[in-house]
Amino acid sequence: MMAGLVRLKGMQNLVGRLASTSKLSVVNSNRAAACSSRLLTLRRAVGTSSSSKAGNVAEKAQVCPTPGTASKIRQPKEEIWVSYGYCKEDKWLDRHQMHMTMFVSICILTCGGAFLLAYLPDFKMKDWALREAYLRLRDREARGLPPIDCNIVDPALVKLPTDEELGDTEIII
Repeated sequence: MMAGLVRLKGMQNLVGRLASTSKLSVVNSNRAAACSSRLLTLRRAVGTSSSSKAGNVAEKAQVCPTPGTASKIRQPKEEIWVSYGYCKEDKWLDRHQMHMTMFVSICILTCGGAFLLAYLPDFKMKDWALREAYLRLRDREARGLPPIDCNIVDPALVKLPTDEELGDTEIII
């Protein structure tokens, strides 16, 4: 594993040197056709000698595959991606907006809505009516009156129909 890391570091140094000295140009026209593909592979000869210099390695580096091997290299499969409907061009943005929408709709709206409904004041005034009834009942008991007066409305103010106006209408009490 350590040898792999050393090779990887060597490859990174090599790519950095080649890019800085602009040796990534295509040398002959046969390789130009192979370089037209999107895949650029970097291969180098592995040597066991400790006397090989970085310049020597740079000469052995092949930036493009040879024309015969370009067809043998496997092309990467196109990733199949189905959009969530938020962004059809950018996969990351599409997923990010979907996750944010789900977070807001599930966590904030559902949990927050349930919290608000649980702790809202009495919007149907049920508690107020019960509290007002207890206050009036305590007030009537303190004055010595019965809890409910049979004459809530003054009988002198109520106009009832006469017997002639009622006629044969059945009265149910």
